[in-house]
Amino acid sequence: MPVCPDPRTTEDLKETIKRELLGLLCGDPALRWFVLDLTRETYADRGQTEDRFDRILEELRPDREARERKLKEQNGRRLAPRGA
Repeated sequence: MPVCPDPRTTEDLKETIKRELLGLLCGDPALRWFVLDLTRETYADRGQTEDRFDRILEELRPDREARERKLKEQNGRRLAPRGA
């Protein structure tokens, strides 16, 4: 039968990790890489995030340019002298 951890001990451990983690990661490159490897499958790194963001912007560019052209055309018609 599995033994359930004491919730107080678990909460104490979580608080200790929160308090100490930054210093541990800054002082121990091996630990930092270990944590990064743990999260790599779930979270994209900075380069991947920037690449995705740039790709989305490129996909949206034609729509934005088309809206800008349409707006300029509409504004041009409104500003054109009447009877011309």
